[in-house]
Amino acid sequence: MKLSVFFNHLLQAAEQTGQSLDDMMKMASANGVSAIETHVELIDRDPNMKSRLENAGIRVNCPYEFFGWNGDEYGDMTRLHHLIDTAVEFGADKVLVVPGFLGEAEHKVLNDILDRTEVSLEGFASPEFNKFMNECEDITMIKDMMGRAVEYGKKRGVTVMIEDFDNLSSPVARTLPIMWFLKNVDGLKFAFDTGNFASADEDSFIAGELLREYIVHLHIKDKGVEEGYEGAKFSRGLATVSVGSGYLPIADIVKWARSWGYDGYFAIEHFRHPDQAKGIPESAAFLKGI
Repeated sequence: MKLSVFFNHLLQAAEQTGQSLDDMMKMASANGVSAIETHVELIDRDPNMKSRLENAGIRVNCPYEFFGWNGDEYGDMTRLHHLIDTAVEFGADKVLVVPGFLGEAEHKVLNDILDRTEVSLEGFASPEFNKFMNECEDITMIKDMMGRAVEYGKKRGVTVMIEDFDNLSSPVARTLPIMWFLKNVDGLKFAFDTGNFASADEDSFIAGELLREYIVHLHIKDKGVEEGYEGAKFSRGLATVSVGSGYLPIADIVKWARSWGYDGYFAIEHFRHPDQAKGIPESAAFLKGI
């Protein structure tokens, strides 16, 4: 099993323990982690990143970046080119883009529609849903920029992905809009985050089956039970926990992914974990034990 971890977690582990970043990278490597997922800014910030990674036996799997493609950044390819060029420089063949966030009125309308639309192929065909997606100016701008991103990625040999983002103001927070972008932007792929559908109170397995043909990467995130979710359909809380210690069926999802041939990295993700130096080995051990 190929394991990666978010670079942020290693930085946080160093901060929490008082040990060096290099020590935390070696700790991750000793626990079977061979790659990182990282915000491109963290690569830019460290001129010694290449040698630091090499010394720890770790590579860059997937850089990512946040954009404002439905705002002032529409049409500006500067940061997008930098993200993809950085991936090439560090030997990564994929990038993750967070495309932007809808305004309050737009995301309220979209989520109201989705709240009364079944997460299924039939729901995807809903005239109300498709009317919004086709007529919303923000969606049109983001779709256009996603297309440009994919085209530049192709030129450089890099796959461009979106993920299920854990903020309902994102146009890619829920299954049906994600599917809409994947079907309407040729060549766009999907990074399946096992935990983020809980933020939208949607079922990860249903989403995974609907989006499976586009999945090229997995973020393995668990969630812990919290009070206040008794009336939810699928979510029982959003607490940050080590992988395997929450309520999500992580082992079943991993086995499901392997059943249809997924052979990429399983990226350990638990932002804001209270003890990353403990959580990373716990998560790695759980995944290797499946």
